[in-house]
Amino acid sequence: MNALAEYAPDASSRALSDVSLMPTRSTIPLDLPVFADLPVRFVRFGNGLDVAVHVSGTIGTGKLPLVCLPGYVRNMTDFTDFSSAMGTQLGKDWPRVLIDMPGRGRSGWQRNKTRYTSGDDTEILRAVLSALGLEKAIFVGLGHGGQMIMMLGALRPAVIAGAVIIDAGPLPDPRGLVRQRTNLTHLAALRSQTQVVAALRQILSTDYPGRDERTLDRLAARNQFVAPHGRALPLFDPALVARLSGFAAEDEFEPQWGLFNTLAQMPLMIARTQLTDRLRREVFEEMIRRRPDAISIAIPDQGSPALLDGADETGAITEFVQFVQKRRG
Repeated sequence: MNALAEYAPDASSRALSDVSLMPTRSTIPLDLPVFADLPVRFVRFGNGLDVAVHVSGTIGTGKLPLVCLPGYVRNMTDFTDFSSAMGTQLGKDWPRVLIDMPGRGRSGWQRNKTRYTSGDDTEILRAVLSALGLEKAIFVGLGHGGQMIMMLGALRPAVIAGAVIIDAGPLPDPRGLVRQRTNLTHLAALRSQTQVVAALRQILSTDYPGRDERTLDRLAARNQFVAPHGRALPLFDPALVARLSGFAAEDEFEPQWGLFNTLAQMPLMIARTQLTDRLRREVFEEMIRRRPDAISIAIPDQGSPALLDGADETGAITEFVQFVQKRRG
């Protein structure tokens, strides 16, 4: 697959682009080392909003594609290890589709910053799936990506053959949103490479204790690039952080169990990282209670986003994918 090739959106994609405001193109370099193993094509909506898509394996072989959706300010590089593991465990030809939503990674930025919502992202996702010709897939979502899967269950349930939602549920934890906003705002204010690197290591060591500095630096590169002038260049539109300004740690959200119920008729795996501050344990346990047929796993010794690089979790997801594939026939 050649980088910068195009997919042609179908009529539904064009209809969506007709009502979108002209987006601002990202200033993020497309050739950063962290992107090297994930060449992309773009779904072009005709208005400059290019959505980056990486495809491994072969679509159209009868095997259900794995569609991977990152967290709120995250991009497809969070699935680098996971996609590789799935290629090893399921076979290199098993289709895996990684997507950068608008404003993240190598996708274009929205000019209308109010369009950075779960609902708008899910509408974009629907159009991307149509452009790729995906009528049925297994979805894996981290945080915000899991929210999108539940919304997709309300908008286009027939496309979901199975779902894996990780650190996502009907009731987000506002403490995680506030911590994310605080950390990203702090990083943006730093002015030297030494300060940026130290701050990134400190932040990440909270979520991934016991990892060495080399590993922390590799994880940091998935979301922040330390520019030659020393400042952190986020691999997302900074307006996404501003969208978090209305939240306080003590906020109480209304549970959206109706949204969770959109997946009631589908094979489901629910996962939570041990150290996450995005999904409270009691909410996770209630999700399991309401879906006793779902597979549930806890991922130890890490926070959000889940790294998906351990044999236990990748093995469990592999078994889930094989189950869903066999169920489909």
